[in-house]
Amino acid sequence: MKNFNSKILLFGEYSLLYGSMGLTMPYSPYSGTWAFSTDKNDAGANYSNECLKSFATFVSNYNDENFEFNTEDFVKDIENGLYFQSNIPHGSGLGSSGAIVAAVFVNYIKDKVQLEEMLNNLNAKNIQLLRLTLSNLESFFHSSSSGIDPLSILMNKPLLYKRSNDISPTEIPAFDKNGKNSIFLLNTELERNTEGLVAQFKESCHDRTFRQEMEKELITHSDESINCFLAGNTKKLYNHLKHIIEYQLDKMNCLIPTKFQSLVKEGIETGEYFLKICGAGGGGFILGFTENWEQTKEKLNDYKLELIYNY
Repeated sequence: MKNFNSKILLFGEYSLLYGSMGLTMPYSPYSGTWAFSTDKNDAGANYSNECLKSFATFVSNYNDENFEFNTEDFVKDIENGLYFQSNIPHGSGLGSSGAIVAAVFVNYIKDKVQLEEMLNNLNAKNIQLLRLTLSNLESFFHSSSSGIDPLSILMNKPLLYKRSNDISPTEIPAFDKNGKNSIFLLNTELERNTEGLVAQFKESCHDRTFRQEMEKELITHSDESINCFLAGNTKKLYNHLKHIIEYQLDKMNCLIPTKFQSLVKEGIETGEYFLKICGAGGGGFILGFTENWEQTKEKLNDYKLELIYNY
C-alpha cells in the first residue's frame, strides 16, 4: 500500500495562523501506511483501530461540497482490523494526524479519477479545494486546522504558503551531502497536547499588545526567513532565525520545554546553532539549524539528534 510521508514545517509555526507565510517539506524517514491486523495482543494496532472508529463516525457525518467518501468501505475495513501502521511519533510536530487524514482521503474518496486529475493539475483552485476539505477532516483531531499538514503529506512536495488562498509547490535548496548548512531535529522525548497549546496561543492573541508585537516580530522575521532560505542567503537567514528564537524565548517560552530553554538561549548567544519550535512546540521535536553540523553534534551530544539534510 501507499506510504504517506511525514512533513516538517520549516518556517511559520503559529505565525501562519495570523497571516505569515509558511514553508513545509516532506520527510520520508517517518511515514505511515494502511495495514490489517486481527491480533488481539497487538496493542498498537488495536489502539489505532479504535481511534479510526471514532474518526470514521466523524467522516460519515461530514458533508463536503466537492468530494464524496466511501464511508461504508471505511467502516467495513475497520471492522476487519484496519489500522494505520506508522512510525510518525504522536505529538512530535511531524504531522501524525495529517498523515492519517491524507491516507483516508486518498483511500476512501469515491471519485479517484477526480483526485488523480486534480493532483496532476495543481492549480490554485484545485489546491484550495484540497486544502479546505483536508482542513475540515483534520479538525477532528485538533478542533481547528489550516489543512497544511495533510495537504503537504498528500502532495509529498515542499509547499510555500503565502496566505490561505495562495499555496503552491516550491523548490527548496538542493540536498548537498557536503553542504555547509544543515537542518536537524532534536528529540525532547516529551509528549505534548497540540490542541491545548494552540488554544493557549490564540487566547494570548486576544491581547492587542501581544498581537501587535507578534505581527511585528514573529511574522516579519518568519517571512524573511523563508525568503532568505529559498534564495540561499544563509547569512541573513541566521539573523532572522535569531530574532524568531529571541521572540519565542521571551513571549512564547511556555512552548519551549523548561529544561531546554537554556540550551536554546546558548545557541543564539554563541551563534553555533539555532533551535526553534517545531510545529506546536511544548515537546516532541525541536527544529535546528547550523552552519557546522559536526561541531553541533559534539556540542549537543547528550541529546537525540537527527539530521534532516545538508544544503
